[in-house]
Amino acid sequence: SNIRCDSVEVGDITVAYEKISDQNFIFSPKVVEFDLNCYFDWGYYYDSPFGGWADLRGSGKCDAFTENNSASLSLRFDSSDFSVEPPTSVVNNPNEKCSSKINIETLTFSGGFASLIANIAKTLFEEQIEATVENQICSVLDSVGGDLGNELLAGVNELLAPFLDESDFEYGDPLDPENSLDI
Repeated sequence: SNIRCDSVEVGDITVAYEKISDQNFIFSPKVVEFDLNCYFDWGYYYDSPFGGWADLRGSGKCDAFTENNSASLSLRFDSSDFSVEPPTSVVNNPNEKCSSKINIETLTFSGGFASLIANIAKTLFEEQIEATVENQICSVLDSVGGDLGNELLAGVNELLAPFLDESDFEYGDPLDPENSLDI
């Protein structure tokens, strides 16, 4: 529980894109060869059939250092017509789900006697920890294709709106703004 990841180092980002129609555009970024460190709390409780005196419990912390990970996402940008209007919404591409691959390089448990056993048998835990971190990464990335992405898009559109206003621009002379400048 309480998973926290930091120290992200990105090796490369590739971007694929495809215009589906005048209304839809697919944008697929992929982060490759990134490293990150994750920290979380762990615990166990064994309810013994012999009663409370034989119950086992313990807890501690775990550090997971990963290398050569990857994550990809596919987003669909929508507009009434891209030739005249910027995108107005962004959603996760329904045809491609987020994917991530985490590779634990070093896994260290701390916190009492049980951590000694966990460190000996850590390969048993690696797959589950990798899957948990992969799910967390996709959960964060999927938020880009929802409210977060739409809020960012609305903010960018608002910032760019004054530059896209063509009402005062005369297309005949590309130097019209400079020629009509009062000094």
